[in-house]
Amino acid sequence: MLELIRTPLRTTEECRARFLAICSARGLAAASYEHPLCGPDGAVLYTDAVLIGPTDASNVLIIVSGTHGVEGYAGSLCQACWLNAFDQNSLDAGTAVLLIHMLNPWGAAWRRRHNEDNVDLNRSFIDRRIQPPVNEAHDELVACGVMDALDDPDPDRAWSALTDYRRTAGEEAFSAAVFRGQYASPNGFNYGGRTETWSQTSLTTILTTLLNQPKNIALVDLHTGLGPFGYGTAICLEPPGSDLIPVLRSWYSAGFVALLVDRGGLPYELQGDLSNGVKRVVPLAEVLAISLEFGTYDAERFARLMACDEWVRRQGAAASPQGEAIRAELLHFFCPDSRQWREMIVERAFEVFGLAFQGLAQRR
Repeated sequence: MLELIRTPLRTTEECRARFLAICSARGLAAASYEHPLCGPDGAVLYTDAVLIGPTDASNVLIIVSGTHGVEGYAGSLCQACWLNAFDQNSLDAGTAVLLIHMLNPWGAAWRRRHNEDNVDLNRSFIDRRIQPPVNEAHDELVACGVMDALDDPDPDRAWSALTDYRRTAGEEAFSAAVFRGQYASPNGFNYGGRTETWSQTSLTTILTTLLNQPKNIALVDLHTGLGPFGYGTAICLEPPGSDLIPVLRSWYSAGFVALLVDRGGLPYELQGDLSNGVKRVVPLAEVLAISLEFGTYDAERFARLMACDEWVRRQGAAASPQGEAIRAELLHFFCPDSRQWREMIVERAFEVFGLAFQGLAQRR
């Protein structure tokens, strides 16, 4: 495992090759789903999934990496290390593990959190049979011309405009505008999309093909960017009053945050996360879901990078020196080039996966 941690991987091809090599060495066959678009230099992109245990298992632990593209490098490392060390014989007949590797491979390859349609997958799993939620703060951001600054040749102007808005509107409105998610502006922040994405369709295929009516699902969606450096906060997005909040709190205890209840110092709320998608695909299962958020650097830098990222997209400047520098900074922010950080997140991932197994064992 130390060898896996020692050398950081910086392309999706490298991450995928490592993941598939470990699967092969463990005698596991991965199902692969080819993305219709290519990565840099024409690289073919895939989401891969592997099931350990029976397809008809009552209890399933699902571990997902790459929902937010570029965050998948860290998630891939955690999956690879765990898969390399896991004792398959420790699973009982009623339990299985499903690893979904790089759910948003396009975003990972191009070092973006968003997908090929500029959609934030973790805001896209809303019920599209009803009117999408309204984000009034983001609408105000658009109406007052802040987003127009992203079309300026100077990326610093976008951050300056956002800073002015923040000063005028206040911290709560700023967080809602920039982080919560919205469904009205394809060129805005954290756009949730208007139709189902390739990744959502692939997720449905994976869950319906590899699983056969599980009773209980423990979902761990791996993310990076917020919270204490190297520590994984277990974030629950269940609504206030949900019966699952006390269950999840008992599972994960320290480091657990029910975001819509106790916030835990995190700067925003969100809607349309991955757990909603899993619940809709597997409606008869009880889905006990967390996002495991590994902290990197401060939220201020996070917000600035989001502005710079959108600037690169609008300018069509991904291949320019300035665009490449921003993409490199995005990768470093969401997957720091620090062996200590990698060791910390892998250790925490192992701990959380173990706690999820213990929790599932109680759900007979």
